[in-house]
Amino acid sequence: MIFGENRNLFLEKGPASSDVVEAGRVEAGNLPGDLGEKVNKAQARVDASVNSLPIGAAGREALAEQRPDSPYDEIERAEADSAREVADLRGSLSSDLREEGVGVDPRIEAEHVRLSDEMRTLARRNAWKGVEAKWDEMSGLAGVDVTYNDCMLAAQSARALGYPGETLSRLKMADSIQPGQQEVADWIADIEGKYGMVLLAADSKIKGVIELQCLKPPFAPDQRLAIETAQTAIREGRSFRGMLPQGEYVFGDNAFSIEPGGVMKVVELLTDKLKQVKAGLVQAYDEMRGLFKRGQETGEKGFFRGIDAKYKESLHLFKNLTKGGVPFADNDKYHAIGAKAAKELDDTNGYEERLALVDNKFEVRDLLA
Repeated sequence: MIFGENRNLFLEKGPASSDVVEAGRVEAGNLPGDLGEKVNKAQARVDASVNSLPIGAAGREALAEQRPDSPYDEIERAEADSAREVADLRGSLSSDLREEGVGVDPRIEAEHVRLSDEMRTLARRNAWKGVEAKWDEMSGLAGVDVTYNDCMLAAQSARALGYPGETLSRLKMADSIQPGQQEVADWIADIEGKYGMVLLAADSKIKGVIELQCLKPPFAPDQRLAIETAQTAIREGRSFRGMLPQGEYVFGDNAFSIEPGGVMKVVELLTDKLKQVKAGLVQAYDEMRGLFKRGQETGEKGFFRGIDAKYKESLHLFKNLTKGGVPFADNDKYHAIGAKAAKELDDTNGYEERLALVDNKFEVRDLLA
């Protein structure tokens, strides 16, 4: 049995919460031999009995609302039992997968379970900064695929802290894990219909106070919070990359508008020297993109050698730009293409170094594939 013979009774009884389903879920299509079929059958049994224990959807809703008539202590105990069952299930699954030649480190899996449990606990207390910190830790775990529930909690955290861009990214991750969820689709559509991407940055050499103003602040609390978050980032670091609500703004002396969807709006206040630095970096990046496309089409390593050389030649420009306090608008794609070239050329150290500079690996996963 994929979950081990000692899991039969557990599978018949049913999991304590949907998190157990996520704990056992793997990409069955990528597993060797008949292991994928075993995983699918075992997961189907878990799916069929997901609501069989009292904790279920109603219990979780009652716990979240903390209604006076809800058996709070009983639900808390059930959640703790569920967390232990998750750990057991992951450990058993990891053991069986290792026997089949699939490398899953049970220690990392156990750490994932611990962080997931702490995220849920912190979310109940509305301690969203704590949830965000645990998500950051979880995202740094090597070889662990986050679950749908992890992504949804992280999306709630980003929304509560005023980061609609991060909210959208995490919702898209959730959708890629468990497609077809109406809640996710509606939430994504709402953000994409009200917000637009923007990069605002001011050269550290430019004197004076640089501020962001919204000429007609929105009434919606989450939209006002997103603007305040951007204003705080600019006051503290003179730059902001993320999403702003549709509207009219002024950054320094530059007026601009945000429209939902479309390409990222870039508004930068640069000295002449930094303008030259950026122009050189953009040119190098464009050349890398051209080589990458041809390399993907032909599979010839010569194109990747060209990308690698161009990346190394332009890296000092990237460093000078960011040293001046200005993020590169195409940061993730630039480093992802460089990382892909290093991987194709069997440069493990180069690959890891460049990958570490990618802020949102999910958004550039196709480039890294």
